Amino acid sequence: MPKPPGRKKYELQQLNPVHREIARRSVLGEAVSSIAKALGVTREMVSYTISSPVTREYMRELEAQRDASTVNVGQQLRSLSPKAIGVLTEALDGDMGGRAQDHLRFKAATEVLDRAGYPKLTRSEATVATVHTSIDHIKRLAEEMRGESKVVDVKFQPLDAKTK
Repeated sequence: MPKPPGRKKYELQQLNPVHREIARRSVLGEAVSSIAKALGVTREMVSYTISSPVTREYMRELEAQRDASTVNVGQQLRSLSPKAIGVLTEALDGDMGGRAQDHLRFKAATEVLDRAGYPKLTRSEATVATVHTSIDHIKRLAEEMRGESKVVDVKFQPLDAKTK
């Protein structure tokens, strides 16, 4: 008896445990040959199982479950940040006992903050300008500023050796 046009020679009607495992591994991105070898079946069986409408529907369900259970790691880390700051506050206040567990909590808190976008400072830069001038130069500047009405009164008091 010839097969009806458009119909495959063999089509799955329902999934058994092996078919479900093929679908699960396929959803995880495992290659057909790897699935076949791991399960002790032929590559052809894996291929027709994956292409079956019943399996495709099951794979969509697996993908939806996977996506629903995926946690936004960044969001979770940001939500842990206040707790991590509390641990650092304990350390700064001297409230940690110095036990190994306290060290681990401190390390975990710094790691959480780092991954949440609050890294430790590794380098600080500052620009300091030092101007060396004489008292006569300062008096001249003060006179100029008085003339421009920027300074009302400037008093100079020499520094003694103790206050330097």
